[in-house]
Parts: sequence; C-alpha cells; structure tokens
Amino acid sequence: MSRRKSKRDTVIAEASLLVYPVVHAYDEYVQFEQSNAVARFDIPCAEGKMRITFRNTNEEAGVFQGSFTVSDWHTTRMACAKFETEKRVNWSDRISSEMFQSNFAKVCMALHHARAKYHILCATRNILCARGLILNLAWGRAVAKAIHNHITGNPRKDRAFYVIGPNGLLMDTAWGFIQDDLDLVHIIRKMGKTFEATGENRIFDDQYWHDACIDGQFALREIDLSM
Repeated sequence: MSRRKSKRDTVIAEASLLVYPVVHAYDEYVQFEQSNAVARFDIPCAEGKMRITFRNTNEEAGVFQGSFTVSDWHTTRMACAKFETEKRVNWSDRISSEMFQSNFAKVCMALHHARAKYHILCATRNILCARGLILNLAWGRAVAKAIHNHITGNPRKDRAFYVIGPNGLLMDTAWGFIQDDLDLVHIIRKMGKTFEATGENRIFDDQYWHDACIDGQFALREIDLSM
C-alpha cells in the first residue's frame, strides 16, 4: 500500500513542476557547499529574472532568499513587479536534505504566486485599457461603489483605506491596497469584461493615458480630477 502524500510532499511536487526541480536543487547545493560557494539558482523567466540563493549565516543556521523581478520593474508600480522573500532555518549538525528541500520548495511557491499575481494584474489592466475604461468617469464611479460595497460587507477588511471622495471616486491611497487584494482585482476584472461605459471620458493627453496603463491604475481616482 502506497504512503499517503504529506503536505510537504505536495509542496515539493508542485514546486518541482512549476518552478524548479527540488531534488536536483539539493544535489546542486551539495556541490556548492563543497566549494564553499553561496548556492545560487537562476530560474528561466520570460518576464525578467527569478533567482533563489541559500547561504549559511553561521554553523547552525542559514537563509533562503528568493526574488522575482520584471525587466521593466523600475518603470511600473504594478504590485509584484519586484518581489522578494526569505526563509530562515536552523539545524544542530548540518542542514538535512529534507529541510533543504522543504524550505527551497516554499520559496519556489512564494515566487510562483508572486508571478501569477503579476500576470493577473497585467491581464486586468490590459482588458481595461483595450475597452477604454481606465479614464472613464462612469467606470471610476462604478468601481468605487462595487469596492465600497464589498469592503462594507467584509468585517476583515479595513474600510479606512477605501474612502470615496466628493466626485464618487476612490481616493489615491486605495489603489496600492487594491492591487494587493486579489478578491478586489477579480471584482474589477469581472466588471470590466461587460461594463458598458456611459457618460464622459475625462480628457487627458496621450502621456497621461500611457502612464495610467503602465502604473496599473484600474480606474479614475479623485486626485485625477484635480489635474
């Protein structure tokens, strides 16, 4: 009778399939260790680069560090365009293969989720740009109302960050929190696929439209109407 897979086994299998073969990573680590080098794993990534490193901080401790960086991260404020994570571990003799593989896999999955989130945000932005919604006043008000209703019905979310201004639009501070909340992003994405824009489009020059798309802005903000 086969052994039932543990949660650890599942994470390692997923990480190996989606990011980097975990068992192979441990074999590479052993080679790095023999040469007293920091173990570095560069993972192929079409958007930019993904990297995991492991180094000893002393004889009984070490740290895994992972990063996912989009090539043009410095020109976009999209969440997860530059993402970093780390896992610190301790041992009594030397790090075991089980401990290495388990923590390497956790870092892999953190990077995978960051990359997936970046794709969701980009796809949402592309839908809204293609449909000309981002700078549409009616769309901005509809988004503000939908998000306000969702936040009001969820006691776990802090309503102080999602204030609606006098023009019926969300304040500028809300958007950083919205990008970090995939529930809200999915609401906006679903609305954007079917929303029929009515009313005026705020008149902005081409550069403003370009900047709004690049920055991952999903709707007009109160601050936009004062510009």
